[in-house]
Amino acid sequence: MRILALVLLLSNITFAQNEEFKVLGYECGDCHGSSGWTDLTLTGFDHSKTVFPLKDVHKMQPCTACHSGNTVQEKHNFSLAESGCNNCHIDVHGSELGSDCEQCHSSR
Repeated sequence: MRILALVLLLSNITFAQNEEFKVLGYECGDCHGSSGWTDLTLTGFDHSKTVFPLKDVHKMQPCTACHSGNTVQEKHNFSLAESGCNNCHIDVHGSELGSDCEQCHSSR
């Protein structure tokens, strides 16, 4: 049992120190809480400074609704997140009205 605990501890330390998982300009603690990697706090991140400021119902979505991936590297490569309406919403107009949904719709 002690060996398992030691292996888990050392693997967490190795993961925490691995530079390839860092996001440029941020520290791990800016998004992750002290109780684990899945505890997202986002205390040091301001989404309004990105190309997709969160408004209305988008503020209520979990980070993983847009920021996902199969590997840790993909989950931390935020440029992979799509910001077009049709990436999450069905185009009920069949592209007949163009791609600027906000001409008629708000983000609510």
